Formats: sequence, C-alpha cells, structure tokens
Amino acid sequence: MLLTASPQLDSSNSLRIVVAKEDRLYGECLKQNIENSLRNAEVNQVGSLTEAQAVMHALGRCDLLVCGVGFRDGDSLEWLEGVVSSRSASRVLIVTACRKIHIISLLREITLNGLLDPVEAGLEELSHALDFVLSGGYYLSPSFHELLHSVETSAVELIRNLTAKEQLVMGAIGDGSDDAEAAGRLGMSTAAVRSHRKRLHTKLGISHRGELMRIAFTHGFVRVINSEIVRPGFASLMKKVSRPPWEPRAG
Repeated sequence: MLLTASPQLDSSNSLRIVVAKEDRLYGECLKQNIENSLRNAEVNQVGSLTEAQAVMHALGRCDLLVCGVGFRDGDSLEWLEGVVSSRSASRVLIVTACRKIHIISLLREITLNGLLDPVEAGLEELSHALDFVLSGGYYLSPSFHELLHSVETSAVELIRNLTAKEQLVMGAIGDGSDDAEAAGRLGMSTAAVRSHRKRLHTKLGISHRGELMRIAFTHGFVRVINSEIVRPGFASLMKKVSRPPWEPRAG
C-alpha cells in the first residue's frame, strides 16, 4: 500500500539509519538486510530505547528509524510520538510481529511512514518497504491492512466500540487496580471511573473485574515487563483525552 506522504530523500548522499530492536540478533539481521539493500547506508544498531535516544541525539537527526515496539526500558509508543513530533527522524518504519489491535491502532494514529509484518511478509519484503518509505510513500503490510479492516475480528470490533476514555480506563484498571487507584492514576473521580468500568462491562459482555483484566492483557492495554506493569500508549491517550476541544491536533 503506497500513499504519497513526504518528499523523496536524496539517495546520492549517505543515509543515516538507526535500527532499534530489543532482540539484538534480530536487529543485526535487519541491519545486514538494510546494508545489502542500501549501499550508501550508515546503520547504527541498538537494543533499547535508552540507546536509541542517545544515538539519535548524537546524530542530531537520522534519515530513517527502523524500530520495534517491545522494549523493557520504556513505552515505545510514547517515545515514537516524541520522535515524530520533534522530527528527530525523517522517516519511521515499524517492523513488528505484534498482532494486538490496540497497539497497531495506536501506531496508525502516530504519523509513521510504514508498518511491516516480518512474519507474514518475510524479511525479503523489507527492501520493498524501504523503497516505499524512502521515496516518500507509506507502506503497510497486507496482513496489518487486513487486521485493521476486518469486520469479523472481535478485537477490531472491541477497539472500534471503545471511546478514548474507555480505553484509558481499561489500561488503568486492567492490572487489577480498584476504582480508587485508577481514579488517582487518571485524575478522575472514583465515581467517574466506576461509571466507565460498568460501561466497559456492558460493551464487552462481561460481569467481573477478572474478565476485564484478561481482555486488557490479551489485547495489549497492559503488559508486564521485568515484573513491572506497562501500559502501551497510555500517556498518548491521556494527552488526547485531556486536550481542550478548541486546541487543534498537531500536524
């Protein structure tokens, strides 16, 4: 899938590329494939968000960030939103096997340049995706396109039926927190959280908190990394919900 998004990069100059994947062996595989496809590429490989931030700061600006979404040292969705808003990377291509519709939907809301599914497409598709992205287009693996547009997928229907506030509440209480704890996390009243939780129960066809936790973990609203609770995209959703109605969206 190709949509014209931004001007083509000058391929006659050396391209500064950062590959950020927590699986360093897989990151090395991506690095080698990129170097084979782009002879003028200078590729920096890192395995954490902290390393990626340091390398990109040292570069000042990179031409392309090739990134995964599962890191132990931070919320990659929040970090990616910062990368895009600060324009510290001219292009961003996400390479992930993640099939959690909540995370994929949030990634689509960030102004990225591509989503590549390496499991369905295979790494041989990487060269094709790079051509699209570097020429100013948008690349979306057919598997992600099918996932996002499938009306038969219960996970897709779940996300479509939840408001931004309900998704926030799902993330806030999806780890088993009670209404009062979630209220403090969200800056809402306990009564408001209780109301949203009851609405979630009705929409999801469930009757108790344990089922809500299962759905939250299954669909990526909540994750456990190094024994700590992580809520992917939670900070971004908080900004979206708290934005005054008269404040325009960035970009």
